[in-house]
Amino acid sequence: MKRVFKSLVAGVLSFGSLLPCAVISAGALDNNCSQSGACENSSVKQGEGWYFNSESGELIISSDKAMDYPHDCGRKRSPWFAFRQKITKVVINPGVTKIERYAFYGCKKLESISIPDSVTEIGSASFKGCKSLKGVVIPNGVTWIAEELFCGCINLENVSIPDSVTDIGSCAFEGCENLKD
Repeated sequence: MKRVFKSLVAGVLSFGSLLPCAVISAGALDNNCSQSGACENSSVKQGEGWYFNSESGELIISSDKAMDYPHDCGRKRSPWFAFRQKITKVVINPGVTKIERYAFYGCKKLESISIPDSVTEIGSASFKGCKSLKGVVIPNGVTWIAEELFCGCINLENVSIPDSVTDIGSCAFEGCENLKD
C-alpha cells in the first residue's frame, strides 16, 4: 500500500511541476517565441495576456487571461512570479477588468503601475511587499480596497482613492509608513 501511495504522490508532484511552464508558455503573443516562452530577443518573456521585458523591467498585462492563474499550494501565483525581483514598472492595458489576488506580491523593485479605468476589481494583497512603490491611482469603478492590498509598501506616499470606494479591508495599509494625506 505504501508503494502505491508513493507512486501516486510522485505522479501528482511530477504533473504539478509542469503547470508553471504551461502557464508561462500558453498563447505566446508573437510568432518569434518558442513553446518555453523564450523569444528571439531573450530579454522578453511572455504568456497568454502578458509579457515582460527584463532589460527595461516592464511588465505589460494585455488581457484578463493573464489574471486567470492556478492555485499553488493554496495560494495563487501569477505567471510572472519568477520575474518579481526584476519588475520595476507595470502597465495594464485598457480592457483588463481585474487584478487578481497576489498579482504583484513581492515585486520589491516595482516603482510604478498604470491601472486603466476598465479595472473594477483589485484582489487582496495584490501589491503586498512592493517596497519601492510610491504612488497608485485607483480607478473609478473600484468599490473597495481589499485586505492587505498595500501591506508592507514602506515607501508608498500617495494613493488616490475615488469616491466609488465604500469599504477598506483590514490591514490594507499596514506598514505604509510614508503614506501622506
